[in-house]
Amino acid sequence: MSSRKPEYTRYTPSSECDQPVSIIRGVKLVDIDNFFCESCAFGKAHRLSFKKNETNRKTKPGEYIHSDVCGPFSTESIGGTRFCIIFKDDASGFRYVYFMKHKSDVFDIFQKYEKLINNKFGKPMKILRTDNGREYCNFEMKRYLEARGIEMVNTAPYTPQQNGKAERDNRTIIESARTMITAKKLPLSLWAEAVGTAVTVLNRVLATGKEKTPYVIWFGKTPDVSHFRVFGSDAYMHIDKQFCKKLDPKATKLILVGYQNNSMNYRLYNPQNNKIYISRDVIFNEKSQLGPEIGKEFEYILPAGENEDVAKPVEQQHEEECLEAQEEYKNQLGNDRQLRGGANIHRPIRFEIDFAEYNPPNTFQEAMNSAEVENWVEAIQKELDAHEQNETWSIVPRKTDQKPIDSKWVFKVIRDTSGDVYRYRARLCARGFQQKQGLDYTETISPVVGYDSLRVLLAMVTEQDLELTQFDVRTAFLHGELKEEIYMEIPEGLNAKKEEKRGFVCKLNKSLYGLKQAPRCWNQKFREFLDKYQFSETEADKCIFRGQVDGVDVFFALFVAAKTSGALESVIKSLESAFEITIGDGKLFVGVQIERNRVNKTVFLHQEAYVKKILNKFKMVDAKAASIPADPHARLVPNDRDDESPSTVPF
Repeated sequence: MSSRKPEYTRYTPSSECDQPVSIIRGVKLVDIDNFFCESCAFGKAHRLSFKKNETNRKTKPGEYIHSDVCGPFSTESIGGTRFCIIFKDDASGFRYVYFMKHKSDVFDIFQKYEKLINNKFGKPMKILRTDNGREYCNFEMKRYLEARGIEMVNTAPYTPQQNGKAERDNRTIIESARTMITAKKLPLSLWAEAVGTAVTVLNRVLATGKEKTPYVIWFGKTPDVSHFRVFGSDAYMHIDKQFCKKLDPKATKLILVGYQNNSMNYRLYNPQNNKIYISRDVIFNEKSQLGPEIGKEFEYILPAGENEDVAKPVEQQHEEECLEAQEEYKNQLGNDRQLRGGANIHRPIRFEIDFAEYNPPNTFQEAMNSAEVENWVEAIQKELDAHEQNETWSIVPRKTDQKPIDSKWVFKVIRDTSGDVYRYRARLCARGFQQKQGLDYTETISPVVGYDSLRVLLAMVTEQDLELTQFDVRTAFLHGELKEEIYMEIPEGLNAKKEEKRGFVCKLNKSLYGLKQAPRCWNQKFREFLDKYQFSETEADKCIFRGQVDGVDVFFALFVAAKTSGALESVIKSLESAFEITIGDGKLFVGVQIERNRVNKTVFLHQEAYVKKILNKFKMVDAKAASIPADPHARLVPNDRDDESPSTVPF
């Protein structure tokens, strides 16, 4: 038709009386009902209308479930999540919401939810209705649903309207959460708390077309909302009397952000430390305006809090978790301050220096985004310069039959004897677990000096008043010579174009940290150096070497001990000619601090810095100290009595 006439318009009679003859002349319409125009199908295709009301399904609670994932949100929640997943029952309208860090967590969360349904109703669900997202449509989910006899109903591609119940519920919940956060001017990181609160409230209000609330249909009982308060209200959390003194305040000011599962407990937010606390003993001021002072006063008496909102249903009672949270609350309160009068208790001098524990970055990206990025960039460059100077690898074209291994940056801060950071170290390590035995390596055994040998050597140094020094070979493992042919991907931080990284790899010429054979290669290299200067290993310990320099006995065990300082200087010069070394004063060895008194000929080994680190990590710095770990009033006598019972101790 369109090819025979200059213009074409679809004719649709408005009634039986309408006739084309009465409207226009010169066109004769024949067989209108069977007419089809392909050009119109291409040019005028559009979405078909959806029914406003779905056909009423006669289902029971727990049989037909709607689900959808919402996210990613622009801001991480306090628990570090970026997504939430909604499960809505078709018969009751009751909702469960879980929070996730990644979409890949959907399958694990669905298993938990499906078991919850099975435990509640004694049978699995029948139908799961979702969209076509890969988080639902995957082999793992399909196999699980088939094993459980659950039918999955998916929407057509790009047709979210077919999953209208879950999609519309997502909109209602997110709009409610956004409104609550905006009304109280709270940080966006509380979106998960606001979503949980919205779901809790919506489950207890009457839905359109329903005679009962979702809660009543799901649980079969009327909900109690007498403890509900305005979201974002000032909340004064009670502090138990055993955790405060007589004149200390008995409450601290926080913000109400939700309710703990299906209990009467409240979730309270402290903006000063960005943590969540759970309590039932709370006084509210629902008319006050939020201020920056909330959570600031009396902050020292607060516990560590609960920030985990990952994969927790809003409507599920966990009595055990509540009890555990209460116990943790009490323990942490007790550890955060000294409660009893301790004016007459004086801690030893060696415990008076406190320092904060610093956690180095775990990945290259974390180091580049950290506050100490300049220090880490400098450390990385030093490591790469050492590899270039040592000719650790050569850049060669990639071959199809090669299977290069990966590498990883390991970051560490080096502390002195007082626990202060004085050096940032970056170490490039090969991912040796990808190596195959017999192909990439054969032998890996390398001896290590024993602590008993070290103590004997220090005793000799003290008794004979020997000169003592310590040296550290920088990038020691890089000096080992490789016998195997090993290839590695170009590491992060090395200046190379993307094309070079795709088409080239690193052929390792020398050993690298992380390789299976790296310790053995270094041990063999160092032994070759000592053999050159006629040092021989002792029979008692293969890592203790003895030799003579200018007629003076010299002992090697990473420490160097000799009768005179001249002999030590000679040894150090020989080491510097072969390796890049750092000279130390022999006061710290693998975490063990060494204090030497040459006048009294004594040596004291201790781990003061390590003890401080552990005390600070477990918040025990302010715990009550004891001068000795045993009862000072206990008297020990020799076990020389003829008792019938055998004794395992000599006293």
